[in-house]
Amino acid sequence: MTRLAITRQPDQLDEITRMAHARGVEIVPLPLMNTEYIKFNINDDVINRLDWLFFTSANGVRSFLDRLEKLNIPLSDKTKIGVVGKKTMEALEEYGLSADFAPAEPYGKNLFLEFVTNIAAGNETVLFARASKIVYDPEYLFNLAGLRYYSIICYETTEGAVPAGNVIGLSESDFILFTAPSAVRSYHKTFGVPLARTIAIGRTTASEMSLHNWQIFKIMDIPDVDMVLDYLY
Repeated sequence: MTRLAITRQPDQLDEITRMAHARGVEIVPLPLMNTEYIKFNINDDVINRLDWLFFTSANGVRSFLDRLEKLNIPLSDKTKIGVVGKKTMEALEEYGLSADFAPAEPYGKNLFLEFVTNIAAGNETVLFARASKIVYDPEYLFNLAGLRYYSIICYETTEGAVPAGNVIGLSESDFILFTAPSAVRSYHKTFGVPLARTIAIGRTTASEMSLHNWQIFKIMDIPDVDMVLDYLY
């Protein structure tokens, strides 16, 4: 049976595991990174004045909105929400919210560039609920556009412990889906160059692979874990 390792926690892989089983593929979790929510504080006046709120991950949605609930600070009805793609939209729906804007291609930089180019009216108050480390910071772009910009660090990723047996058992006929540049760095630090065929969830992750001189089998056009089975052959 073909094995497909995915750099996510086991509880994030229920749907893809079910679909893979139907195709005769075994899913192997490789939880290289852990997510920790940060107990940030924010003035409720800032939340009340928000015109736009931006998320580039489902973790950003959950960590930010869970914290607002604990602080007893509701979002204003006037606040619109921009998200990077499908999974972030689905996370919003868990809270009874919907997205007002998403970019044509699901990348964080595209989200901010397309917003400034096509939607921003200037003199608006915007907030980015983000991780401690990000690939693209929109601060300079938003300032140029005349927007009042706030950012809140609401979660961080740390290296997880992956049993060596999960990696050693992967052969040249198997696959590994890397879901973030940080997962690539963590894997390379611990295990070196993968023996299995590597799939990058998007261009940013593929760029990190190239920095380590990895051979890349496929780069996903749409960064959606549940679609990876279509990229195996």
